[in-house]
Amino acid sequence: MQRSSPADPAWPEVVAEVLGGPADGLSERAAAASFVQLGGTSLGAAELVGLAERRLGRGVDVAALLGPRPPAAARRRGTGRPGGG
Repeated sequence: MQRSSPADPAWPEVVAEVLGGPADGLSERAAAASFVQLGGTSLGAAELVGLAERRLGRGVDVAALLGPRPPAAARRRGTGRPGGG
């Protein structure tokens, strides 16, 4: 599995897939809005956690994702699993 960098361009694509919209322009909107403000739900947050782990090799803090900060603030450096970073 390929590991993502902190500024991975695939992150907006994964977030957009969960939110059901285009990735174009999401980075700009997501810089100032929370996942919930962007239309995310708790079920979507759970889906995003799984997608980020599978596709990007990154863990996502669900509590942070559902909080007031932008989605990127919820990313972690690795999955937290042995051999996962």
